[in-house]
Amino acid sequence: MTGTHAFCWGGMDLITQETEIDPLLHNCLEPAAVGNAREIPFTPDSGPYTLADRLTALGVDPTPAQVDEVLTRARELMARAGRLLTDGELAGLAASVAEEAR
Repeated sequence: MTGTHAFCWGGMDLITQETEIDPLLHNCLEPAAVGNAREIPFTPDSGPYTLADRLTALGVDPTPAQVDEVLTRARELMARAGRLLTDGELAGLAASVAEEAR
């Protein structure tokens, strides 16, 4: 497999947490060695750890309860839309959940 998704192993918590511990666990070389980058998508199979990591990378600092609520809403929205959500949509969901918690 080649291309921009060659190093994309999906967004399941198991994969994302393993990659944090050993980046080469699922790849025989670092993506940068061939001019690529590791991509961890947020998918319907993603769980709270993957979502929390993604939100943190976006500058959002949700509580565990907020992560759970964003996860539920994100999965519902992906099912309705029939596609993955953008980072902006995830950040927007997190902002809505945080606002409702106030």
